[in-house]
Amino acid sequence: MSGIETIKSTYDTYLRPVIKNRKALAGLLILTFFVVLALIGPYIWPLQMESDFSKRFLPPSREHPLGTDYFGIDVFRQIVHGTRVVLAVTF
Repeated sequence: MSGIETIKSTYDTYLRPVIKNRKALAGLLILTFFVVLALIGPYIWPLQMESDFSKRFLPPSREHPLGTDYFGIDVFRQIVHGTRVVLAVTF
């Protein structure tokens, strides 16, 4: 032995095993998607909490991708804003 130690980088220690494992990579991509959604989603899709009972229980459409709830509020926007809270509690 020459006595020279190799120093592993952060990439070799943490990222390379994740990239080689397909399930871990899929989980990392899903987590990254939700973190990005939580960070920029509220600015793209602001939450409008005004009740509009004429829009109650609308099916999915371009205007409301997941439909509306009992109060006529867009379900997709509620999920986007709820993602931030869930990630804050989780981490």
